[in-house]
Amino acid sequence: MSRFLESEGSSTASSIDNSEDDNKSGTVQDRLNFLSRRLGQLGLEKDEDENVENPKSTTEWTEPRPDELRREEEAKETSTKPTEQRVKMPSDDKILIRFQAIGMIEQLNPNSAKITAKQPFSVVVTFLQKRLRVANVHCYVNNSFTPAPQQIVGDLWNMFKVQNELIISYCSSVAFG
Repeated sequence: MSRFLESEGSSTASSIDNSEDDNKSGTVQDRLNFLSRRLGQLGLEKDEDENVENPKSTTEWTEPRPDELRREEEAKETSTKPTEQRVKMPSDDKILIRFQAIGMIEQLNPNSAKITAKQPFSVVVTFLQKRLRVANVHCYVNNSFTPAPQQIVGDLWNMFKVQNELIISYCSSVAFG
């Protein structure tokens, strides 16, 4: 029985000596084994082996294939279509504006007008000043806010239209604080 213990002792000592010699290479090998297991878990190990065996495959991998380009173009088209449909202007690029008087100011007759969608809102204010023959006109979109003079009327129409009309309320003094 003592021989058995002696043989175990000598084999343990030799394995300790071998492990000290291979300590540096063992850590690298352990690290490589660990990384290969991780790649296996991620499913990337096969692709990496193919790239190492065939260096030309890396250039093929970076270049987009025609079917991938076609899919990307289709994705771009489908992602922009809803936006284009939502922001679509009327076909003749003129929009209908309905005017509503607030307070003690003259009512326009007719109370609607068509204007080019690309005009700034200052054109609407100038139109009202000339038609009503007044110096100051305060305008509000949907009785809620005063747009900036440089705001495009078509953009206002896209965001705040009611039954395909932009409702502009006007008065001679400030109506809403």
